[in-house]
Amino acid sequence: ELDQQMLDTFYEEMEKVEKLAIEGTDIEAIEAASDKLEELYMDIVDQIQIAHVLQSMDVEDEALAEQYLTAVDQGVQLETDYNAMTRRVYNSDSAAKEVLFEDWTQDEIDRMLAHNEEIASLEKRNEELTVEYRELSQESPSWEEEVVRIYNETVKNGNRIAELYGYENYYEYASRVIYERDFGAEERSKMRSYAINYMMDIANNALVAFLSKFET
Repeated sequence: ELDQQMLDTFYEEMEKVEKLAIEGTDIEAIEAASDKLEELYMDIVDQIQIAHVLQSMDVEDEALAEQYLTAVDQGVQLETDYNAMTRRVYNSDSAAKEVLFEDWTQDEIDRMLAHNEEIASLEKRNEELTVEYRELSQESPSWEEEVVRIYNETVKNGNRIAELYGYENYYEYASRVIYERDFGAEERSKMRSYAINYMMDIANNALVAFLSKFET
């Protein structure tokens, strides 16, 4: 149901939030407008996800693919514009800045400041690659070659996004930002070690215990 009216409403509210925030005199009005803007944003994100699900259900439907990519394009542009607005407020001398950004972590502020058109373009391109992959036919003689091409470009784009955000690679970026994991490389290494050394025996013992009870 994502349409121009929904987008226009978001941009109108975003303009209102920016005006109130830079004026910085009415905290209650700023917070109310910000809450409404966040609600509108989540409504749009929901619609993009619905378009994603619909396209995933029928990867051969070109209309659904076009609908999804259009939604992604609109969502990426919306995020870019929102980040630009937030930067203007953050870089202003508004008296409300401390209140507006008090719940932001330093990582969130750094990503907001780092977001740019290149990141937006790479994110959009990776969604296009996802659709390209889903549309591939394994019966095609060039299937394996196309899979490798799509994979390599996706990895390259992801690592560039991570680099622009200040991360070593996309794996580290995704672990921290997308999946919001509260553990790092050292903890992941320990987890893998525990899985290798203990999980097979634990799983086998559990299976034996289950079967012994089931058989009786």
